[in-house]
Amino acid sequence: LKGSVLFNYLINKVRLQVMEDYNLSTLSNSGALLTRLIANPPRDEWDVDPDHVYWNAHVDKANIATYDYSALLYLNDHGRAFDGGEFEFIDDDLNRLVEPRAGRLVTFTSGPENLHRVRKVYRGTRYVLAMWFTCSAAHQYQEEEEEDAADLQRQVLGLRSLNQELLRENEELRRGVETLTQEKQALIALAQGQQQNRGGRGRGGRGGGGDDKERQRAMLEDMAVQRRVTAEIELAKQRLRAAQANAKHASSSSSSTSSSASSARQCFDVESCAAQWTGVGEGEGGWTV
Repeated sequence: LKGSVLFNYLINKVRLQVMEDYNLSTLSNSGALLTRLIANPPRDEWDVDPDHVYWNAHVDKANIATYDYSALLYLNDHGRAFDGGEFEFIDDDLNRLVEPRAGRLVTFTSGPENLHRVRKVYRGTRYVLAMWFTCSAAHQYQEEEEEDAADLQRQVLGLRSLNQELLRENEELRRGVETLTQEKQALIALAQGQQQNRGGRGRGGRGGGGDDKERQRAMLEDMAVQRRVTAEIELAKQRLRAAQANAKHASSSSSSTSSSASSARQCFDVESCAAQWTGVGEGEGGWTV
C-alpha cells in the first residue's frame, strides 16, 4: 500500500511540475512505468519481451497517440550504480545527452520534435520512473481499482433501487392481504346471517324439501367463496414473504457491496497518505523524493 501511495504521489507531483513548466491549465495522467534496465539481463520468466531492443530511437507519441508530454525521474546514479544508459535526444544538428542522476527530472513534449533513445546499459542496473501525460481528459489513465469501484458503486445504486421497488411491492401486498382478510370476514358474517335467516324461515314456514335444497346450495356457495378468498389470502401471504426475503437479500447485498466499494477506494486519498512520507534525497533543481 505504501509503495502504491508513493508511486501515485510522485506521478501527481511531476504532473504539477509539467503543468508549471509548460504553462498548462489542465493535464491528466496517461500512464507510468517503473523501469529496470540490467546489463546482460537473464532470459527468465520475467523477460516478457525477449526481442525488445530498448536502445532503438523512438517517439513516444508514435507509440500512444494521446501522449502529449513525457517525463523521466531517475532513481539512481550513472557511473555509480550503472554504466551506459544515458538518455539521448537525437536532433538534426547534434545529439544531446542527459546523464541520469538520482532525483533528476527530465520533461519534454512527446511529439516527433523529441526523437530520443536510451543508450545500452553495460554494467549494473538502471532505475527510472517513466511517466506520460495527456491534455485529453477522455484519454486519461484509469486504475483498475477505480474502474472496479465505479462498477461497485453502480451495483450499489442498482440494488438500492431494487430494494425500494421490493419494499413498495411488500407494502402493496400487505395491504392486499388486509383487504382480502376483511372481505373474508365480511363474507363469513354474511353467510352466517343468511343461514340464520333461512333457519328461521324453515322453522316458521311451511317447510319442505325445496327449502332444504336451497339452504344446502347456499351453504355450498358460501363455502366455495370462503375457499377462494382463503386461497387468495394464502397466495398473497406467500408473495409477501417472498418480497420480504428479496428485500432483505437486496439490502444485505447493497451493504456488503458498499463496503467493498469503500475498501477499493482506500489508497486513492493521496494527500492524507502522503504525510506519512519524509524526504529521502534531493536532486538537481530542488526536486525532492
